[in-house]
Order: sequence, then C-alpha cells, then structure tokens
Amino acid sequence: MKKIYLALMCTAGLMLMTACGDKKNSGAAEGANGEMTPDEAVEAVQKATEKMAGVEKCEATLEAGWGIKLKQIEPDFEFVEVTEGWDKFVGNGVNSATAVYEKKDGSAISQEEFLAWANKIFALTKTLSKDGKNIRGYDGISKLTEEQANAEVTLEDCLIDNNFPAWSFRTEKGIQRCSATHKDDKEPNQVIVGFAPGLTGNLE
Repeated sequence: MKKIYLALMCTAGLMLMTACGDKKNSGAAEGANGEMTPDEAVEAVQKATEKMAGVEKCEATLEAGWGIKLKQIEPDFEFVEVTEGWDKFVGNGVNSATAVYEKKDGSAISQEEFLAWANKIFALTKTLSKDGKNIRGYDGISKLTEEQANAEVTLEDCLIDNNFPAWSFRTEKGIQRCSATHKDDKEPNQVIVGFAPGLTGNLE
C-alpha cells in the first residue's frame, strides 16, 4: 500500500510541475512521447487509485489534490468509526473529495460544534493557500465582479443562511473550492466537507 501512495504522490507532483510549465523539471515527466501532458498526468493518478475505494480513496485524493490528511479535517466530537461498506467518504483520486462525519451516539450536532469544526477547515485552507488568504470565489449562483470574487473573507462572511459556509482559496494548481455544511435538518447529526476545483468566472 505504501508503494501505491508513493506512486500516487510522485505522479501528483509531476502533474503539478507539467501543468504549471516548470521548464527546469519538465524532463522528469518525459516519456516515449516527450513531456507528460496535464491530462496524461491526471490519467496516471487515476490509474494509481482505481483499485481504491471509500475512505482510502478519499484520503488519497485529499493528499494528491491538496496535501491534506484526514486527521486535519476531523471534527472534535466523537464520530462513527469507518466500517466496511460505509460510503461516507468519496474521492475521484485527483481533485474532488467529500467526507461525512456522523456523531457516534447519533445525537444532534449543535451550531457551536458545527462552527468550531467549520473554523478548523477554514483555518486549514488558509494555510494551504499560496497567498495565505481565503477568498469569496465564484459560486456559480451570484454574479460577482473579479474584485468581489477575489476579496479576502472571514468564515462569517461566507455563511449562507447562517448555516452553510463555502469559500475559495488559491494554490499553485489554481482556484480551489471548499464547503463545510451539515445535514439540512432541525437536529443535524452529520457534517460534510467537500473539496474541488473552483470556478474562474461567473456561469452564464
């Protein structure tokens, strides 16, 4: 398994270098047909993770896409341990991952517990950002100017209906999107975090 993860991370690194046009290191990604294209690098990462599933693939995706460990996004409350067949963790192996955490005793998650966890995620993406900022980002709904989309925000700025914060952050791979939500219920017992590439403009 360690060999799979090593291959995955090496390929992800090559994907980053070739996609960003790193001329000094581009030779490392060359094959029989020359330099590996971003599409070829993505395909290689997907192949490395194709036999993975569930929490294993989710964690591999988080590491390949953003260098995130599952421990870094876990809530402080006691949650359900991952068991065989539990499908609350998903990932595509490259750049889209979702993790769902449910209280172990099935009780409701308070707003205070939810916001404490959301603040933890928000602080994490800020450290992952290449400029140390979380920004509003394009959400596919609001019509924003470039200045509005690139404005630095706090978690409170990102709250939608005081419950569902979502924001963007910049990395060397481009704009990334993160959302931290809870099950839309009067007494939610699950929180959900998602990571994916962000939009670069308003949707028509």
